[in-house]
Amino acid sequence: MTDITGTLQDVSGEPANGTISVRAVAPRTGDNPTEIVTEAWRDFHITAGAFAMTGLDPGPAEVRIRTWRWRQTWKIEIPDSATPVTLWPLVDAGVPAPSPNSGFVRSNEITHQTVLTQSQYAALPTPDPSTLYIITESA
Repeated sequence: MTDITGTLQDVSGEPANGTISVRAVAPRTGDNPTEIVTEAWRDFHITAGAFAMTGLDPGPAEVRIRTWRWRQTWKIEIPDSATPVTLWPLVDAGVPAPSPNSGFVRSNEITHQTVLTQSQYAALPTPDPSTLYIITESA
């Protein structure tokens, strides 16, 4: 069984209060082959921004967050983990990347990529350490 934890706040750092819910996306067998996991929602409280969804059966699931000012639902894959996991990496893994030419890169360190010629790269005052620079012969 897996525990998923995290914190929720708005862009100004204000912690949220509300409900986070989880359910299986379809009926399936559980961690124990004699169990049936249903599509019933299970609610957990978000208090002062903190939440913990405990004792979750690994597999495909849907997570819904509801606060006074915001609500969102995502499909995730609950991993089989003996230690708690955080929610955002599970959400991020299930969200499609933006269009191919957006410069988006899914990484903890690289946040953007751009194509430059060698002379354009040399002209940069200070290259951004979180940008992947792809050097080509011509623009």
